Amino acid sequence: MKLVEPCNLYECKIRDYKLIGPFFEIQKSVVIGAKCWVQSHSFICSQFKISDNCFIGHGRMFTNNLVKYG
Repeated sequence: MKLVEPCNLYECKIRDYKLIGPFFEIQKSVVIGAKCWVQSHSFICSQFKISDNCFIGHGRMFTNNLVKYG
């Protein structure tokens, strides 16, 4: 397991990860499953849940769309 700094972690839950690269932000109430690989320059907005065994590539951004259509 490797966590590369600098990084911003805010009240999130990270299970047994493989790698979390530098220059990323994981916001409040995010859950990252076991054996995940998060590359550098990524952003994960609050209230996301990422399953086990996931790969998040370089520069990915996850945001919430709370607008209801219909």
